[in-house]
Amino acid sequence: MSSTPFNFQPEVYLFPEQYNDDFRLQLRKYLNDIATALNVKENGFYFEEETPTAGIFIPIATPTSSANVQYRPMFRVVVDFGALPNNATKSVPHGITTTQKYSIIRLSGVATDPGATTLDSAIPIPFVGNNPLEVEMEMDATDILITTGMNRTNYTRTFIVIEYIKEI
Repeated sequence: MSSTPFNFQPEVYLFPEQYNDDFRLQLRKYLNDIATALNVKENGFYFEEETPTAGIFIPIATPTSSANVQYRPMFRVVVDFGALPNNATKSVPHGITTTQKYSIIRLSGVATDPGATTLDSAIPIPFVGNNPLEVEMEMDATDILITTGMNRTNYTRTFIVIEYIKEI
């Protein structure tokens, strides 16, 4: 890991005046720090297939030394859920083949009512309000399930983001 806090890298690098072994050593160190910092930054890819996020999760177990720390990689899947249901429960497959060793880290979404000419409204999923305004969401081994307490079919674009780890 990089020696700088939160893997932020300096904007100015100082090199020896002469191109010699010290220069090459310092250049290697800077390039290694940059590569390490970039490799652990969370990516911005949101695809419908499993994608590594580059995030790392807490270690599997407390190791006897810091050299043995093994963090768990995080993965992301986006589900295009389509329109929300009319006072009902709708399920859409998420496409993740899970085992008992998977843990869901983040489950969230947004539904959009695109309107005729401009964006009318967007709500987070789940949406907490006075019943029947609430929109509930849950996930099982095969599907994302969303339940609405009223007609929400005008929200025709709904995307659900699932982030998870696989125990090693």
